[in-house]
Amino acid sequence: MADMGEFRDAVTAWAAGGPGDPARELAARLSVRTV
Repeated sequence: MADMGEFRDAVTAWAAGGPGDPARELAARLSVRTV
């Protein structure tokens, strides 16, 4: 199961220029609100 730590790592990787798909998928699974 995904957790917020995994989400944070995915967002950090995305912010550093990596792909955003992992963060987007985790946000959906974790019911994270995004803007």
